[in-house]
Amino acid sequence: DDSTAAGDTGERVEVIATAGENLAQYRVVLYNGTTSTTAAASYDDDLLPAGSTVNCGGNVRIAVLSYASNGIQNGAADGIALINGSGQVVQFISYEGAIRAGSGPASGRNSQNLPVEETNSTAPGTSLQLSGTGTAYADFSWQTSRTQTFASCNSGQSFVTPITGYYSRVNTSSPSQLRCSLHATIKGHTAFPYSSSTGTDVWDVLEIADGDPARTGRILDVYRNRSYAAPSDRDGTGTGITYNREHTWPNSLGFPSTTGDKGLPYAPYTDTHMLYLSDKAYNADRGNKPYANCPTSASCGERTTEINNGTGGGSGVYPGNSNWVGGPDGNTGSFEVFRARKGDIARAVLYMAIRYEGGTHPTTAQGEPDLELTDDRAKIIKTSASPAYMGLLSTLLAWHQQDPPNAQERLRNDAVQGFQGNRNPFIDHPEWATAALFTSTKPASCQLR
Repeated sequence: DDSTAAGDTGERVEVIATAGENLAQYRVVLYNGTTSTTAAASYDDDLLPAGSTVNCGGNVRIAVLSYASNGIQNGAADGIALINGSGQVVQFISYEGAIRAGSGPASGRNSQNLPVEETNSTAPGTSLQLSGTGTAYADFSWQTSRTQTFASCNSGQSFVTPITGYYSRVNTSSPSQLRCSLHATIKGHTAFPYSSSTGTDVWDVLEIADGDPARTGRILDVYRNRSYAAPSDRDGTGTGITYNREHTWPNSLGFPSTTGDKGLPYAPYTDTHMLYLSDKAYNADRGNKPYANCPTSASCGERTTEINNGTGGGSGVYPGNSNWVGGPDGNTGSFEVFRARKGDIARAVLYMAIRYEGGTHPTTAQGEPDLELTDDRAKIIKTSASPAYMGLLSTLLAWHQQDPPNAQERLRNDAVQGFQGNRNPFIDHPEWATAALFTSTKPASCQLR
């Protein structure tokens, strides 16, 4: 709304996403709740443009959808829904009152009403905006109308992860206190279903987190280093060489059930800090083998990589840029990740041993397993009991040192936090990953800072 004679000029909706995401697959659907706030009708449906990369503290992608004068209803109680390429509602907001959609893709959904609005005395050339610092919607707050900044950074808005404050309670006085205080910091994350036809699921999160940094609309898998079209190359959707979801900590080792206590959606089964998109065949080769060095002298076979993102390619030389696999599935086998991803995989598994310490989820009361790392292969067995073991600890710590976190892995950490709300501490603080930490015992009392 504004004070011009027309009543509405320069009307636009701005959408911001991670830099690697192609916004052209998203749509904005407008809702009119004037007649009925409990059955608001959709009246406009438009695809977003792909958007442009803009640096606002960190790189993000901004797309702007423009409307003709009076193209958006003035209210009271009208809404805007953001819909992804699968037809799922990403966000549903309203202004001048809450509404419930009665038609269109958001049908049956309740809106989140904005705490600010415009009136017919609002100056033209202004807009309602979010400001704040962070990477998720909850990190920002709505501001009253101010000079419009469409397609560029809003005033007071920075897309960086406030890492320092996130770890403010961590106690580094001893390995046991570090362990318990890290667990207290990262536990209780928001879980998403493994698959869903009505909302955000693990596929959606991973296809953002594992986006190909060089090509929008594609993902880069963790083992083969192949670039795939997302989501058309998903296993079960595409044909030929496809990708699926790799549990770096195999679910058979501690959380095999999909129902009941420790079941979906709150089990570690759906934790996207641990899950990676992977070539389907290489995922099958890995199975539930421990991560370990696997030289050709141990009769290990080579699984080559493709050249993408500045790495990969070549064959016939150990370890080169290849993955290596040996032995049968289970604790006598080994899977060695190619060198550019050794640290990524190691930190994903290290995270799991700190995130899951038994007990229950603090919000849902869902049971959670106690996951532990070991060098003793005999302990790495299929189980639904706790503690459950994975390894090899010494190998994972060595890979962590050999391949430190890079910019792409830090962006992935940000992307996952934007959904789950928690972070992988060993990406932010590599120095915390030591043998003493993972072999420490629970202290008599956890002393948070």
